[in-house]
Amino acid sequence: MGSCHPALKQHIGSAVARDELIFKKSLRVQMDALVLGPLRHLQVCSQQSGMTLDLPYAILIDGLDECKGERCQRELLSVIGLGLLVPDLPFRIFLASRPEMAIRTALEPGGLLHGRANHLQLSDKYYAGKDMCRYLRKRLQDLSLRVGNPNWFTEKDIDTLVEGASGQFIYVATAFKYISEPRGSPPDRLRIVLTWKPQDANPARPFETLDILYTNILLNAKEAYEAVDTHHGRDFLVLFRIYQINNYPDITVPNSGINVSVEALGELLGLEGNAAEILISDLHSLVALQGDSLRPWHKSFYDFLDEETRAKSFFVPRDHAYAHLAKCAMQYITQYPLKPYLGM
Repeated sequence: MGSCHPALKQHIGSAVARDELIFKKSLRVQMDALVLGPLRHLQVCSQQSGMTLDLPYAILIDGLDECKGERCQRELLSVIGLGLLVPDLPFRIFLASRPEMAIRTALEPGGLLHGRANHLQLSDKYYAGKDMCRYLRKRLQDLSLRVGNPNWFTEKDIDTLVEGASGQFIYVATAFKYISEPRGSPPDRLRIVLTWKPQDANPARPFETLDILYTNILLNAKEAYEAVDTHHGRDFLVLFRIYQINNYPDITVPNSGINVSVEALGELLGLEGNAAEILISDLHSLVALQGDSLRPWHKSFYDFLDEETRAKSFFVPRDHAYAHLAKCAMQYITQYPLKPYLGM
């Protein structure tokens, strides 16, 4: 909001200058100090001057379910309900989220947002198949120049991918990223993805087709990585799991994260300097290196890695990953012993 309104930006800057530790305080305190306080001060100034307060009124929040932990989700919903959805502020809030417990509770009778929010359940009344077809058709057409053939895919191919998505847009988005990766041939990869189908339509496994996609991409990446001579004896899945949990600790276990730079982690594991880039060479459809963090394109992939019932033979328990890291750390210590202290 401050970037759209210079006066508001100035008031927000003043609030930060008054309390440099504001970003370490609770979300509610931050909302009061950085948003509500400056807004109301600006409202008073506008009324006194007779000028109209011109602000962006729509606030879009996507992926609310990706806030780590139910407590954080409840806190954010509380801040929205008690801070922004009040009569003297003109905001309209658009939330997009999977129906996690905190969100469902807030929308149910007695919940903070009950009667104050219009709930559009896409999975119940909205069929995303047509949008998926349009998305895939446009994306695949964009690859035609690279392929050298405008007819390299068919409408039946698109229909098959959409049918396999089972209403999950993330499936077709991930499938396209895999198909379009520069290391492979789009027609060959399209044929491969079209063969990845569930064994049966089991309603108790709603993510089955997505899990098959994740499993096969991981399998191809594992085989390509472990086939390199210099990677002999390395376990691709264990190494990738360590990089994954480096920035994504188990929120139910205090101090369970590693949280070191990818360069330091590679050195500790006894890997080459650009180990992280090499490790994800065939996983760019699922993850990306952003600074010192390995980030998923979609949270569902890390959910898959964390659940043994979904990842199956590709599941690596956190304890196993920590044990391998500890073993490498001990080897690192023995290779680089401390030099004896030489007193004067």
